[in-house]
Amino acid sequence: MHTINVRLLLSLIILMCPLAGAESANELTLPKKHVLLIYSYHPGFPTSPQSLEGIRAVFGKNTPVIDIEYLDAKRIYDNQSVSNFLRSLQYKQEHLPPYDLIMTADDYALRLVLEHADHQFKNIPVVFYGVNNIELAEAQDENPNVTGVIEASSFRETIALHQQLQPQRKRLNIVVDGTLSGQADLKTVQGLLPEFTGLEFSVISLANLSWSQFGNSLGQLGNKDAILFLSAYQDAREETKAFEDSLAFVKSRTDVPIWHLWEHGVGSGMLGGVLISHRQQGLKAAEMARRILLGESPDQIHVLNQSPNLPVFDYNQLQHYGIPIESLPENAVVLNQPQSLWEHYRRELTFAAILLVALVTFTLWLMHKNRLLLRIRADLESSREGLRKLSQAVEQSPLPVFITDTHAHIEYVNGAFSIVTGYPITDMKGRNPNLLSAGETPKTVYEDLWKTITSGRTWQGEWQNRRKSGDNFWARVVISPVMDDRGAITHYVCILEDISLQKSQEARIYYQAHFDALTGLANRFLVVERLNLAIAEARQANQKVAVLFIDLDDFKTVNDALGHEAGDNLLKLAASRLRGVVREQDTVGRLGGDEFVVILNHLENAEDAIATATHILMTFRNPFQYNQQEIVLTASLGISISPTDGKNHNELLRKADIAMYTAKRQGRNNFRFFTPDINS
Repeated sequence: MHTINVRLLLSLIILMCPLAGAESANELTLPKKHVLLIYSYHPGFPTSPQSLEGIRAVFGKNTPVIDIEYLDAKRIYDNQSVSNFLRSLQYKQEHLPPYDLIMTADDYALRLVLEHADHQFKNIPVVFYGVNNIELAEAQDENPNVTGVIEASSFRETIALHQQLQPQRKRLNIVVDGTLSGQADLKTVQGLLPEFTGLEFSVISLANLSWSQFGNSLGQLGNKDAILFLSAYQDAREETKAFEDSLAFVKSRTDVPIWHLWEHGVGSGMLGGVLISHRQQGLKAAEMARRILLGESPDQIHVLNQSPNLPVFDYNQLQHYGIPIESLPENAVVLNQPQSLWEHYRRELTFAAILLVALVTFTLWLMHKNRLLLRIRADLESSREGLRKLSQAVEQSPLPVFITDTHAHIEYVNGAFSIVTGYPITDMKGRNPNLLSAGETPKTVYEDLWKTITSGRTWQGEWQNRRKSGDNFWARVVISPVMDDRGAITHYVCILEDISLQKSQEARIYYQAHFDALTGLANRFLVVERLNLAIAEARQANQKVAVLFIDLDDFKTVNDALGHEAGDNLLKLAASRLRGVVREQDTVGRLGGDEFVVILNHLENAEDAIATATHILMTFRNPFQYNQQEIVLTASLGISISPTDGKNHNELLRKADIAMYTAKRQGRNNFRFFTPDINS
């Protein structure tokens, strides 16, 4: 059962070379390290996934164990919330392995760790990023246990760009709230104002205004105004909005250009600015963290006070405000710009070039391995001891390995095969490897596999296998033919690698990026993606697309009366009813709060949307059951139709929103189509 000829072992060695890691001994220790990452805000905050993407890009396969905690300071930040956070974290610290390093995102988290460094975080190295308080951040160069990356916002450069590109708009209104980071940014901007003569500045602060008063102030802006958007998450009454909702609120109250300093929002309604890349922030901080985890002292790594910022603009906003692209800086990035033929197929052409280089490289690698094979064969044929050692190496390989004859009958399996699949070694001789099949792999994949290996080439791929216990697992598979001196295939060698954890993580990340955490509906990102696809398909088929913007009537009153937990449950019930109304081909999404969107595809006439809108209103007339109470909720709907009301997602969503507000003004619990004279 365990006898292997020399040629089989040689082929196995070749296959295992690319699978064996090339990491240094130090790199292999990183997955054993434990890092605490404290975000100042919440998981849905736009910068959170961007910075985490940068962190993971640095560590790659050697990512340490990263525990993520959210301070949620944008929505609530007081002594009680801080005490609750520290108490919860302390309990985890007492029951989990100690942390080798702490990373903090934004000002609140850094201040928290510094204030409790002597007690709860004693002697733990700290790497911060995204910090707006430059004075506090630079002072950490004197702290032997702390280093990091300053969020050096390009305020001066952005204001200068505004003055250069829009000289007729002589008043720049600074929108800010009372959050720690917002006030730090405001202080920085106010220190720059004397440099800009001929430009009038005004501060619109949510720290002193309710959302309603804030909206009234925005409504008074005219054609000589512009906005510098610093932060707008919480009003004077501590009522909070998510960033997307806050931006939508501003856009619905005024039509002036909005300048920004960060990536989120540009491309979704903001004009642009010299922007901070939060992915780069996370990447730079992770590079520092990696050096510390590998043994370098934090006091040898200076605080980085320069950000790799770039001027970024939205093409649609440039067109709207009459700013020619030629007037932008040479290094400016323009989002949503119509693509040329080269830009449209750039990915495919780039992939083709990479594939060609990979094929050439792989060919050279095979030539090298072939020469190596000849040398090894000569050595093995003259030494039985070499064969014994090689056989032992295969047996002790952590990866499952099996060898079959040309009829796919198994002749050999190693110990790792039994551990991973659950099948005993003694039961495998003469069996067909298809007993591992989970039945999920298309027939065409197997056809390609056999076509490849019977022609003498190596095949690689991924599919689902099934253990003896019945559990499925994802495997990366490499199969290579073994040939005799005459070039005839005598055996096939297969190596498996269990990648179930990687697949699970990829699926979770995709779901978090595309679906609403509360209701499971499509989130704003996925709604926009599907709406763009629906518009393109409808244009090709000469059909229409309807966008239904749905807002629950007086939901805030219900929420305040019953509490947020009840409100969340009602939102989930409302989402379930909406899903039950539409067709399988349609999309139901949640934009935030009590605002929902329905996309109706493949419509022949605009009137086809009336039946769905009527059905939704009738569905909401049935009381909702919650805690043995009957709760009556109604909804107001606004409808826009493509291409009549717009040819892109921005226009359709905006006009459906306008129509919805008209329905509310006209009595609620009804629906209205958008018409050009709707505002009059």
